[in-house]
Amino acid sequence: MKFYAETAKTYDAFHACTKSATQERYAQEIDIVLSGLKSGAGQPLMLDAATGTGSLAFQFARRGCRVIGVDVAAPMLELLRRKLGEFEPLIELVHSEVTSFLDARPAEFDVIAFGSALHHFPYYTQVVGTAAGRLKPGGALYVGLEPAALSSPRRHRWDRLLCRVDHLLAMLLREPGVFLNKVTARLRSRPATGGENVGALAEFHADTGVDKAAVIAELRRQGLTAITVRERYGGKYAILRLLKKWLVGEPDEFSLIAFKSPAGART
Repeated sequence: MKFYAETAKTYDAFHACTKSATQERYAQEIDIVLSGLKSGAGQPLMLDAATGTGSLAFQFARRGCRVIGVDVAAPMLELLRRKLGEFEPLIELVHSEVTSFLDARPAEFDVIAFGSALHHFPYYTQVVGTAAGRLKPGGALYVGLEPAALSSPRRHRWDRLLCRVDHLLAMLLREPGVFLNKVTARLRSRPATGGENVGALAEFHADTGVDKAAVIAELRRQGLTAITVRERYGGKYAILRLLKKWLVGEPDEFSLIAFKSPAGART
């Protein structure tokens, strides 16, 4: 768990899902999710799958939802626990692997959300399918800020290069000490292949991206309808987003909202 402990220390400083622009986008999309619910719950129950440090959990809690935040990384949950404050009565934290948690639960959730999380799962379409089965009729599934699989190797190479430049620039400008430590460590040692590196290996599809079409097909197979996809060029800095638009020519991030048909409705 050393990887998770180290990542938790800087997660809120560098990860895109914690940035104000992304949080504003989350807020807009979450309002769409909650306004479209037909599950009949007075206080919706929301599952934040792979909650991390709670960027989605707080958004839903602020809107009066009860939240269960599940994550396999104990250091992330500990960081989130320290930030709960007034939202502690609304947010329950569970240390568990997400698929194991879903397998053990009934269809009780009004909303299940994956905030920048699907790419952590080796078989993300199966996870999405299982999650869809745990929604109440009339509930919603929300996928936010996922790296998108691109249509050609050339686009992919440019995108990966610019994503790394974006991340390194943020680290250099915001935490130069962390940047220098990481560069020094990389120069002095070889990457680990197991044990402490297990967290890094969990970034299964961070480089290759998530296949939107495969996710949509699985959701439709599970009876979800009214599927909306939003696409954008990702990046912390406008200049990097402009370079992506010019060199990649295809949005490299997406979000998705889908609703489960209410009880008795025809799909």
